[in-house]
Amino acid sequence: MGYEFSELGSARRGGTPGSHVDWDANWLVVRGEVRTSDGRSWSFTDPCRMTWEGERLSWWLHAAASGDHAAGLDPAEFTERNRP
Repeated sequence: MGYEFSELGSARRGGTPGSHVDWDANWLVVRGEVRTSDGRSWSFTDPCRMTWEGERLSWWLHAAASGDHAAGLDPAEFTERNRP
């Protein structure tokens, strides 16, 4: 959806994964819709990923969609592990 703190501007974005200096400038607001095979569904909008985590999540989703089930994704590596 965008950056949680959009007022910080692009000058501070990017940074190095794990760099505390640019964390506020790199928080992403994520929106998702989930539907399970048994008919359950829910949606969320939450500032819950860093830019570099969003990139890793995107790679994983693309791999999973193409049938590469070997591509692992460890939720414990995310900053906000208990969130979507």
